[in-house]
Amino acid sequence: MQPNCAVVERDRVATAYHDTRTPKVWAAPGSSMLGVTSLLLGMIVIVLFGSWLFKRVRGGTRSTAQQASYERHREAQEREPPVDLGDVRQVAVQEFTDHHSGQRQAVCKIEGFVVFVEEIPTSLDIGDVIEVKILSFNRGHTSATATFLESA
Repeated sequence: MQPNCAVVERDRVATAYHDTRTPKVWAAPGSSMLGVTSLLLGMIVIVLFGSWLFKRVRGGTRSTAQQASYERHREAQEREPPVDLGDVRQVAVQEFTDHHSGQRQAVCKIEGFVVFVEEIPTSLDIGDVIEVKILSFNRGHTSATATFLESA
């Protein structure tokens, strides 16, 4: 039984010697899992961002109504306005809007062309027919500004 004892002792010495000479790197429990999880979440974020960017560039994030509005705007940019500066026209009030200056304006259309009418009376209602004079166009000639002359 003596040889077995020596072998056991030798293994213990070797193990102890090995343990004291080799530096141990202690990691927090589950730290390797934390790295994998972070990597996985990062990849998911990149895929979602890439998908959003692809749709944005392609125009896929627009609703049907937004897409139709955009198409009408593009068509309006390609055609000539149906009015000229100084024209006097009779138009129906479609709606009202507030100008960035705080002034109330009437929104009218001439053959689908938007005309913003300034200096309107407060008694004006939607559907009223008014006479306007075209004063200016916006930069892309997709709408015009007019002044109120009289109720028709």
